[in-house]
Amino acid sequence: MAGGRALMDVDEAFRLLERYGIPYPRYAIASADEVERAAEDVGYPLVLKLVSREVVHKSDVGGVVTGIRGPEELRAALAEMERRLGHVRDRRYMVQRMVRGVELAAGGLRDRVFGPVVMFGLGGILIELYRDVSFRLAPIDRREALEMIGEIRASRILDGYRGLPPVDRERLADVLVSLSRLIAENEEIAEIDINPLICSGDEVYAVDR
Repeated sequence: MAGGRALMDVDEAFRLLERYGIPYPRYAIASADEVERAAEDVGYPLVLKLVSREVVHKSDVGGVVTGIRGPEELRAALAEMERRLGHVRDRRYMVQRMVRGVELAAGGLRDRVFGPVVMFGLGGILIELYRDVSFRLAPIDRREALEMIGEIRASRILDGYRGLPPVDRERLADVLVSLSRLIAENEEIAEIDINPLICSGDEVYAVDR
């Protein structure tokens, strides 16, 4: 998220999502020495992520490891990340409960001409490759949110994909409505990006990668 400051703190960003009823997987942020203890509280399987104001796109520098199933795998992933990213002075680590589902993306921005805008599309690294997205002026209602969901070319993956249950479009629409309110009601926020937004059945989670 970007506002008057360069980037919003991770904890602050998740608190804002919570205020608008946008769910996210359980997480903890810790130093390298405290990661294992934090992981015990969060539970496995989990994702290990770099947390640093020096690095915006963690995945691009090897700052994300998914599918960690236990302490041994966590120690190995952390050691490799410390080796690779030791030059990053401001670094802590997030351990976040791993959730499985369709990777979508949602966001909002404050356009100079049109004002607050909400975005929805295919997520993960595919958003930059295919640009399969839809837009509306914010705030939106549920009808508009459902239209946005149906407009993306890849919307059929929401009907069941590789053993995943169909995505509850009504629940997903509720999250988009909440996100549109968030960007419309908080003028100090210039941009918000939730990628991936992981969906499975009636579960929708905002995940920071």
